[in-house]
Amino acid sequence: MTSDTATSIICNNIYLLGMGGFVLTNLISKIGADVKKLKSTKDLWNADTDKYIKETALKSDKIIIA
Repeated sequence: MTSDTATSIICNNIYLLGMGGFVLTNLISKIGADVKKLKSTKDLWNADTDKYIKETALKSDKIIIA
């Protein structure tokens, strides 16, 4: 498993806050999209995106958007 800088910062802060863990959910579901080259955000998500975000949120005690 690899992590980027943002994920590492989240892990460190979750630990410092004394939380037991976290679930990371992407807000954009299109795998491989190069957001730096996009001219439009159309088609970055599909009908299932909101469903998965909602399911994850309902299972969570706290929600952090970072």
